[in-house]
Amino acid sequence: MMNRLECDGVIIALIDSLAKHRSWCGETHIQKSAYFLSRLEENSICFGFILYKHGPFSFELRDELTALRARSFLELETTFPWGSRFRSTETSESLKAISDAFVTKRQTAINFVAEKLAVYGVATLERLATALYFSAEDDRQNRIKRIRAAKPHITSELADDAITEVEKICEEWRSLATKSKA
Repeated sequence: MMNRLECDGVIIALIDSLAKHRSWCGETHIQKSAYFLSRLEENSICFGFILYKHGPFSFELRDELTALRARSFLELETTFPWGSRFRSTETSESLKAISDAFVTKRQTAINFVAEKLAVYGVATLERLATALYFSAEDDRQNRIKRIRAAKPHITSELADDAITEVEKICEEWRSLATKSKA
């Protein structure tokens, strides 16, 4: 079981990787990326997610982002008219050092998720994360129906496209994870 410092190290590494891949690094980007990471790499994130207003969401992660800001490991930069984004600080280097061994084992997954999701806007991230949330459904049409029931503003076509993209991302991850373990 991971401790809070290890989990915080993963969050900081995820934010750094998202920034490196030119993500805006707003809370939605972090939430959806952390959700993908939790689903692709077991024991990488210590937060639970629920289906909420804009897809999978963790209130625990929201609270931890606030705590990381309070401890000066993260800063929140506000840019008009785009909103707020997170950045790690120099102070976070001490946290990175403490959690380095834990994070290093998950760095491939962190970078993979950041690379795949950094380019998307919040509406697309909502669709992709919601499609991943319902990925256990066997039948594609049932998945589309579940997505539409949870998110009526997502059309059947957009839900289908999101399912296709999520399947592609998951298949790429399985292939990469298999190669890295060999």
